[in-house]
Amino acid sequence: MWQYLTISILATLAIWALVFSLVAPLRPRHGVAPMFIECLPFQNVVASGVATINLANLLGYTVEFIMLELGGGALTKAMLTDIDVKANAKTIFKDAGSRVDDRMEYRGETASAAYLVLAFDESKARTEFRNGQVVDGEKIGSIDTTFGIQGLSAEVTIAGATTPTLKAYAEVSAAPSGDERFRGLISKVFNFTVSPAAAGTFLFDIPQGRARGSIVKRIFLHGSTVTGYEVKKNGITIMKVASAALNVYQGQREGKVPQANVQAIDFIKDGNQTASLNAANANSMEYYMTVSGAGNVVVVVELYDPLNNN
Repeated sequence: MWQYLTISILATLAIWALVFSLVAPLRPRHGVAPMFIECLPFQNVVASGVATINLANLLGYTVEFIMLELGGGALTKAMLTDIDVKANAKTIFKDAGSRVDDRMEYRGETASAAYLVLAFDESKARTEFRNGQVVDGEKIGSIDTTFGIQGLSAEVTIAGATTPTLKAYAEVSAAPSGDERFRGLISKVFNFTVSPAAAGTFLFDIPQGRARGSIVKRIFLHGSTVTGYEVKKNGITIMKVASAALNVYQGQREGKVPQANVQAIDFIKDGNQTASLNAANANSMEYYMTVSGAGNVVVVVELYDPLNNN
């Protein structure tokens, strides 16, 4: 009898061991609770000038986003003409306040005149199960400041404000809190301007996407003349939209909030980070924009990138 009981117990333990081995990979491997803290004070917050901030108190953490609080007599996001976040004195995030606001609202962030989020995470991304591995899409791109970063700072250019005030806060978590496979990737933002001289379809380049290790999340075309776009990889069209209405509906279908005069070339619109565009492994990449007339178009690129790239 005892022999049968022992065999039964061993068999039960073996079954539970098998179940655990199957279920364990499905568990999120990084469940660190975030903290929301105030950053050090801004310096030189004036009506027109460059305010600076040392983000030294964020070192030692993983930074998921930085939130700016706008106040004073008159300070709007449009008056923040340039926001430049630097790691080790190297720009990793550069855009104007109004465009940052457009991009965050496109993601589904609630609009607020007093607050502006500089996101490095993807708060609405999905957790995926791919090839036997869990991909925590929300945390990819967050800045692990223990991974080769000795300094973190920001400069905010203000134009035309009245007695402004500016504060910064950050959501952080203990480092390393992200997936080790993506620890070296930072969510970077760059922008540049192209100026078509007439109506038509024009080729433009995303030089940051060509660097080895770079992965493109989204490309935003800010301009009232843009009516469509096309992306080709190795000569094959992988994304094409011929009208602003179609672009709007594509975003809305995936829960995005399209913004006026902004076309979003969104490779991860469904929230799956593994759909990001690896342009570095392509023999050729072609990006086209179609415009209804002459005018400036500001191209904003969101990508995952190692610190020392670009």
